[in-house]
Amino acid sequence: MEHISTQSTRLAWVDQLRGILFLMVILCHLRCPEEMRYVTDPVFLAGFFVLSGWLYKRKDFLTHLKGIFNTLLVPYFLYSIIISVWGCDKSINGFFDILLINFIGGGDSLWFIPCLILVQLMFSIYCTLDKTDKYLWLLLLLCTIAFFVVSFINGSTHLSRNADTALYCTGYFGLGYLIRMWNVTTNRNRAYGLIAAYIVLCIIAGVMGIGGGDVDLHNNRFPSSVTFLILSLLGSFAFLNCAPYVRTTAYFNQLGKYTLFAFPFHSYVFRAILKVLDKVELMNFYQDYFSICVIVVGLATGLVLIAIGGFLTKYCPLLMGKYKVIK
Repeated sequence: MEHISTQSTRLAWVDQLRGILFLMVILCHLRCPEEMRYVTDPVFLAGFFVLSGWLYKRKDFLTHLKGIFNTLLVPYFLYSIIISVWGCDKSINGFFDILLINFIGGGDSLWFIPCLILVQLMFSIYCTLDKTDKYLWLLLLLCTIAFFVVSFINGSTHLSRNADTALYCTGYFGLGYLIRMWNVTTNRNRAYGLIAAYIVLCIIAGVMGIGGGDVDLHNNRFPSSVTFLILSLLGSFAFLNCAPYVRTTAYFNQLGKYTLFAFPFHSYVFRAILKVLDKVELMNFYQDYFSICVIVVGLATGLVLIAIGGFLTKYCPLLMGKYKVIK
């Protein structure tokens, strides 16, 4: 097995943007105040797919398959085993039942990784078939249609590995790729203006009851499909353009390096923190000052994930997708 080195090609602002988006994920799952979710919900997952598309580089299909296997599929399988051991009833049959649910079905804590695998796989197939990007507009149109079809069904049916979600998230991925290909950028003032416009529109939509606050990409549920699509596209573009102008902080930069590991395990971390608060009888304080405390717990969750992620990267890189199992 060969170690995958990324230090020479990493962009600090990319890791920082991942870290910011992932803190939004943590706060969402901590059930932060609805007013906060007006702004976070439309962008935190769409932004990940747009950023992943922006980072995508054309290679031959076999090379992409190897990359998906080494950096996503191997960690996903290992995470499935860990979570299955954690949640089984201590019997061999119980372990394999949960392993099957987690690996084949994605599970509640694992769904994002197989969804990302499918998105990258579908986009790599597209790139193999259309070597000049002549029909990229058609791919984006089909993904938009898929979004409205899936949101119309509204979670009443659900494909394995969140394949239904992957159908339209391929569009977000393709958008990021298009932004990079066309070099669509703005200056600092316009980037900040886009962020301000996004926040204002999110608040207006939230107050009107058609914005964020009840978004669930896992189950394809949105208060308003049209509003979500507009806000998610605007927010993703705004954050992507603004990120290079924001001073890098160690916290978000480090958290952004470990988001693959953090996605399936962050809920276990913040539940442990909440249990500690309950043990030391601070839950009443947490609930009384919820708006502030939920941010503190979210930041603390990130710190724990950074510590564990750094340790695993050094001593068990296979878990972090840092080894080339297949060269």
